[in-house]
Amino acid sequence: MTPHFIFNSLSVIQGMILNKEDKKAIIYLSKFSKLLRIILENSREKLVPLKEELQALQNYIDLQNMSRENSFKYLLKVDENIDTSSISVPPMLMQPFVENAIEHGFNTNFENAEIEHQINFTDNKLICIIKDNGLGIYASKSGKKSKKSVSTQITAERLKIMSKELHVETGLTIQDRSEFNEQGTIVTLTLPYKIEQEDA
Repeated sequence: MTPHFIFNSLSVIQGMILNKEDKKAIIYLSKFSKLLRIILENSREKLVPLKEELQALQNYIDLQNMSRENSFKYLLKVDENIDTSSISVPPMLMQPFVENAIEHGFNTNFENAEIEHQINFTDNKLICIIKDNGLGIYASKSGKKSKKSVSTQITAERLKIMSKELHVETGLTIQDRSEFNEQGTIVTLTLPYKIEQEDA
């Protein structure tokens, strides 16, 4: 979660209050405070239930859409065989790539903008796929390239560490969708995970 997003959120709340959009400001503030609480609580944990992580991400998406006139479409598809309450993942691994899509992939043009988020469980691998129909990584490379590379490198290092600790396969690939004659970017994360066993 970048300081820019937090500063932006406070500015949005201030704007809503000045424009006398009290109800909207209350809803935004409620989602913002809930998101901050989840992030602070989860930052102390190595693993959190996937269900909680997806709820935090949805809160983040809602705030992003409430802060702009043209909202984007967010589609979440979770494999029906995945019990999001019993499977745990490291916090804040997926969010940075959704944030990259919003801040860099679409730039300021959110007309027909769409982010599709899939989570599948195949061959004992927990696969997260994040697709957007934005500019694509080739077109969006700019002065912000180094910042994005650093966040990607940090995520890759976290994945390696958690892979060793949990003894599961992890991975990260980022592709421009032009390689598939499409528009946008596709991120594929093989997430570290732990399945919590129910008490007998």
